[in-house]
Amino acid sequence: MSALLWILTLSVQISLRISLGSCIILVVLFHFFTLTNFFWMLVEVYFHHIYLCVYRHLRQFHMAAI
Repeated sequence: MSALLWILTLSVQISLRISLGSCIILVVLFHFFTLTNFFWMLVEVYFHHIYLCVYRHLRQFHMAAI
């Protein structure tokens, strides 16, 4: 979504002159989608860390108990 908004912003800047309010709205949306992208990646990394580290220790504990 962030990449599509970037392309939209670039095409609007090239094709027509937009007002200051429209420019501010596009920039705010661009920043929102960019930050959303990075925070989603942070959540994914956290879940992968939990799965790989915590689950691995639990699995080793259960294997040792057998």
